[in-house]
Amino acid sequence: MRYIRSADAFLGRRSKVTIVLVCVALIAGLAITDQYYGQNFSTALFYVVPVLFVTWYVGRSAGMVLALLSGTALLITDWALKSGHHAVMEFWNAAFPFFFFVMLVLLVSLLKEALAREEELSRVDPLTGLYNRRYFSEIATGEIERAKRYGHAISLAYIDLDNFKTVNDTLGHEEGDEVLTTLARVFQENLRSTDIVGRFGGDEFAIMLPEAGAAAAAGAVSKLKDGVAESMTGNGWPVTLSMGLVTCETAPWGLEEIVKEADALMYSVKDSGKDRFAQKVIDESAADRLPPAPTRSATS
Repeated sequence: MRYIRSADAFLGRRSKVTIVLVCVALIAGLAITDQYYGQNFSTALFYVVPVLFVTWYVGRSAGMVLALLSGTALLITDWALKSGHHAVMEFWNAAFPFFFFVMLVLLVSLLKEALAREEELSRVDPLTGLYNRRYFSEIATGEIERAKRYGHAISLAYIDLDNFKTVNDTLGHEEGDEVLTTLARVFQENLRSTDIVGRFGGDEFAIMLPEAGAAAAAGAVSKLKDGVAESMTGNGWPVTLSMGLVTCETAPWGLEEIVKEADALMYSVKDSGKDRFAQKVIDESAADRLPPAPTRSATS
């Protein structure tokens, strides 16, 4: 399995033009082999390989072109060998390869689309369309490593919705779901395309702000808070945000430590009145001197 994944990763990095050209060359080689060996050795089955490769790594349209090319090569070879079959057999021999390769392309492309949908579902929260916690952690860890490598700042905001339980209890869970989907849309409208947003479950969210120092991160969450307030008020929902914002000027910590610190900050906000954010700036020299983040308190 490891070798298959390695080969898949290698082919996935090749350009689509390269894959198509190699597969066209393979089809030409198979046709020449058929011509040379005549009816003593059939290479018909091997045409499946270039058709499969192009369909999987390039796409359905390119796969259809290769399917037609493969069928044409087999047809020309059959005519050149003058098999002398009955007319009905000649028609079948000509039509079957085209039909077989086209069906193969359709099946493989449908399989790839199904796998892509399954992979996408494993990455996103089904209600909001935001990244789930697992995939958020995967991407955010990569961003932290990149920040460490290049000495860039990075910030993370941990968010909890104020009064969300009230909405669920008084207006119903369907209305609560509408709050969450609206919130996700506001996040996307008010953040950069490079920012990473994840739903950590329930009404808790995390936002990774790559290459955002203290001032930039504070400005981003302030803008986000205003956008959420406008949207929630416009819909008649009493929902606000409590946020803990941690900025690492040189990314001295790992994701788990940053999330823990931001989570503790967020809960200190909820304990002291809600509807605002608290920020902590960490640099490499001070990182080792910071006390452990306090355990979150039980807040309704």
